[in-house]
Amino acid sequence: MSRSEMGRRELIACVLLVLVLLAFNAVSYLRMAQAKRSMQLVVETSAIKLSINAAGPDDLVDLPGIGPVLADRIIAYRLQRGGLDSLEELKNVKGVGDKLFEKILPHIRL
Repeated sequence: MSRSEMGRRELIACVLLVLVLLAFNAVSYLRMAQAKRSMQLVVETSAIKLSINAAGPDDLVDLPGIGPVLADRIIAYRLQRGGLDSLEELKNVKGVGDKLFEKILPHIRL
């Protein structure tokens, strides 16, 4: 076997090794991306509910349709009254109407 033929074989072996490593990385990336999507789905459909009487402003802002100003109003209302006695009582807070209440209801508890 000549020297140039050995060089070609080494080059082919290196190229094949690089292709195998690239394929392995691509499969790993796809599996990780799929796992992330699956975890996000689990979190989004989770039965974990936010305690409206214990939540801080950062927690409340995570609820759909609640911004920092409304979160502060909810906390102020809650502090004024010593907590909420029912979830429906949230509708007494300025800015929380029927539509917003229905939107956040699946995500909250007392």
